[in-house]
Amino acid sequence: MNSVLKSKYNSTGVRCVDACLQYGELRYVSDDGIPTRIEVPSDKYDDAIAEFDKRISEGVSSNIRPTEVLRKGSVTYNQLKNFAEECKIRGLSYFPIDGSIDCNTILGVSGLIEYGLARWDGNDRKTAIKKSILRAISVNGEDFVRCLKIDNSSDETKCFSFAKSVQSTPGFGGLSLYQIQTFDLGGEIYKTLNEKKKSQKVNIKELNIDKIKEMMEPRDIAVVIISSIVSFALLQILTNFGALIGNIIIYILLSILVMILSSIFALKTYKTILNKHAASSSSNEEIMILFNDALEKNVYDYMLTPNEMKLILKNITQHGEIYKLLSDMKGSVNKISSVNIIMEKQTRFVLDARATITVPGTEEIRGVFTEMVSDYQGKLSKDYNVENVVDDVVSQNDSEEE
Repeated sequence: MNSVLKSKYNSTGVRCVDACLQYGELRYVSDDGIPTRIEVPSDKYDDAIAEFDKRISEGVSSNIRPTEVLRKGSVTYNQLKNFAEECKIRGLSYFPIDGSIDCNTILGVSGLIEYGLARWDGNDRKTAIKKSILRAISVNGEDFVRCLKIDNSSDETKCFSFAKSVQSTPGFGGLSLYQIQTFDLGGEIYKTLNEKKKSQKVNIKELNIDKIKEMMEPRDIAVVIISSIVSFALLQILTNFGALIGNIIIYILLSILVMILSSIFALKTYKTILNKHAASSSSNEEIMILFNDALEKNVYDYMLTPNEMKLILKNITQHGEIYKLLSDMKGSVNKISSVNIIMEKQTRFVLDARATITVPGTEEIRGVFTEMVSDYQGKLSKDYNVENVVDDVVSQNDSEEE
């Protein structure tokens, strides 16, 4: 990685500082004597600053301003550790002996993760590189530009101007960077539950064998079979196996009719009880909250994208299993454990589906960055062109006079 920037992700603020210092002096300094900027985990940054200040006050380290050395990344240590252990992003080096994680790309950890998340969310390679550049600038500012080593001094000035604009303008160029989002999984499950209830109300004229098979679940078939057997057995007892009727044809028709009616009644009663059980608000609210909490935790830990969250919802509610899911949940002794098992299973499916990310090279990054700067300069020249401004004022005055 370029000597201007480095990424050192460690499990504690103390270890982050240890990675930056050697015998009290800066471990990494560029060729011209400028301290190398070190990106550290977002959740360890404050601890690292405090530890740096402590060592300076105790005389253990030289009088160095820690804010000039440390850069707060956009990723926590545990989040990056999860990425490193998944091995889906090349360019990350995880060292189990001390838990440290290094990154060997010019984008730094934050830029690299932004690139991976953009690709997993369906963005094309070029758009993903643009987002990673914006993230790298938001963390390292002009130091990222210096890292690219733009040859022409005039071009470098334009690049610095571009970097300042990026840092001061959220959503620069209409590109939204990754943010942890909340997703009402419980609400979506409840919505799916209601939609399924509505879909079960079928017009009698539309019924046919295939439609009935589609609506029937294995447990429904079991209810029909059991109720038919029970009703047939009761009929045998009441009629003394047909002896009290005396007509074999009437006896057969009556048996069939009783079995059909009892099956319909049993199935309808079973569905009514199941629906009330699955849709009862008091118990469901607790389960929905548990689902939301479990999803929120996994979204934070694994930085799931919006499309991945939707896929989890789809997998949980597909194939009409939502009734069974809620019923099983209510019968569970430990609902939290049951929810976590379901969420871990679906999250694992999503994580396994993530493609392996190949890190873009420095030349490719420099090319995209140069194009972004050029587009920015073109927009500036257009928006702030004197003739364009005059024309806009004239047209505005004309419209007011009309």
